[in-house]
Amino acid sequence: MAKRNSTKGVSVETSELESNGSETKDLPSLLTAISGPIVAVVLLSLRPIAGIVIDPMIALPLGGAAGSLIMGKFKGIIDQASFGLSKMSPVAILLIGTGTIAGIITNSTLGEVLIDGVAGLGLPVFLLAPISGIVMSAATASTTSGSIVASSVFSGALIESGVGALAGAAMIHAGATVLDHLPHGSFFHATGGSVLMGFKDRLKLIPYESMIGLTITVVSVVIFGFLNLG
Repeated sequence: MAKRNSTKGVSVETSELESNGSETKDLPSLLTAISGPIVAVVLLSLRPIAGIVIDPMIALPLGGAAGSLIMGKFKGIIDQASFGLSKMSPVAILLIGTGTIAGIITNSTLGEVLIDGVAGLGLPVFLLAPISGIVMSAATASTTSGSIVASSVFSGALIESGVGALAGAAMIHAGATVLDHLPHGSFFHATGGSVLMGFKDRLKLIPYESMIGLTITVVSVVIFGFLNLG
């Protein structure tokens, strides 16, 4: 799949990769560049480690400010924040829509339909985990939202049927990678925009991404479902 994808899209010219040195002379080192994300991760990790709850809306800006300070760029933090917000605004709007869809699904009868469908077809009950992950990722176009919705709706049925918590979580998450890159989600636009890829070219990648997600799901089902190694 990697070999086949290497010929897709518009080729990058060598001249686009060349730098005259002026663009990189003021860039921070790797350690200072990742200091902001590290601070944010540490703050968010306090919840599971020490029971100290710091809201992401606080932890992330603090991480950004700390990173700017460590890199010696604190004087330009207003411009940095404005640039970041301009890049994130479209994604934030998409996430609001994704959250709305997730809420509607959670409070709908879709969960019962899937459970009855798996039972009616005589499939092993553990297949409800990856199937729910796939369906919810298609609805929300997000691994995170798909996993959250599928877990909240189907965890009770899975555990009551004897599926282990670890096995169920792994298969749900694997299933949620199959269709998390559809155009109505943020992944599609964030990944395409990061490399200046047009909408049509980005659409061409969906089958390959789905194939990779499906491969992950099959392996997860074999390990945690059929072999019951979870």
